[in-house]
Amino acid sequence: MNHDFIRSGRTISKHFHSVLKAVLRLSLILLARPLPVDDECQDSRWRWIKGCLGALDGTLIEVRVPDSDKERYRNRKGQISTNILGLCNLEGMFTYVLSGWEGSAADGRVLRDVVHRPADGKVPTGNYYLCDNGYGNVEGFHTPYRGVRFLIIMGTKSNRHAFFKFFSPETSANQLEIPSAFTLSIQGALPNKAILRDQYNNSWQVNVAKVGDTFYLTDGWAKFVGDNFITGGDMLVFECYGEGLFDTKIYDSSGFEKKGVGAFRVTNEETKAVTEEGGRTNSTMKGKKGRRRI
Repeated sequence: MNHDFIRSGRTISKHFHSVLKAVLRLSLILLARPLPVDDECQDSRWRWIKGCLGALDGTLIEVRVPDSDKERYRNRKGQISTNILGLCNLEGMFTYVLSGWEGSAADGRVLRDVVHRPADGKVPTGNYYLCDNGYGNVEGFHTPYRGVRFLIIMGTKSNRHAFFKFFSPETSANQLEIPSAFTLSIQGALPNKAILRDQYNNSWQVNVAKVGDTFYLTDGWAKFVGDNFITGGDMLVFECYGEGLFDTKIYDSSGFEKKGVGAFRVTNEETKAVTEEGGRTNSTMKGKKGRRRI
């Protein structure tokens, strides 16, 4: 720039920072405000994920820094760069941007910085941003689960339907809202009671209540949560077989499938089998020893 405009680097830097400061003062006007997905959303890309505020991601931008700082700004590809984190709303408009972190900083570390800024990183309860697996799956920020398709309504050849929900202790501890898109897909054919079944054929009976146009799993839901050690950030997958029967799967924040109460059942059955087998072996050995004495 100093060559094109015939100005010194000091003059260019001075006016560049003046413009930058003016832009920062206009941030409340230039940056959009995030609005969560609600029941009235008609966008086929977003209406399935109620409460979502948008998405976030980071990028690396090459910079020039003093030689003494180059190692801190060197990213995993060997480039000298800074780490920029951006949050966008449903229309792809920026709602927040954080810059300044070294290129060597991990994505999760940059996100933690945002979360610990009281005025910047507070996500309203029940809302969240979508992000990739480079970030942690924590309250307010949800990453994809490996091996699980992110479709809230999934038809199968046998005309079964399924949906998933993220568990939040604040809103889902005593009842769970059933997505309205799911009830529409089955034409609202939900009985007053539902059966939740895990892969070990353990089952829980849960009442289904309708409030307005929304269905909820109510009485019995808290026991299902407790028995399966469900915690904040877990993803619950429900597949409906008709007549109120749901097969369930639970994935923790790392994407690993949780076994819940079924793990104890298998462990007890294996222990019992090993004990019985050991008893038969001991009896056989005693018999053999007795015959040798005779």
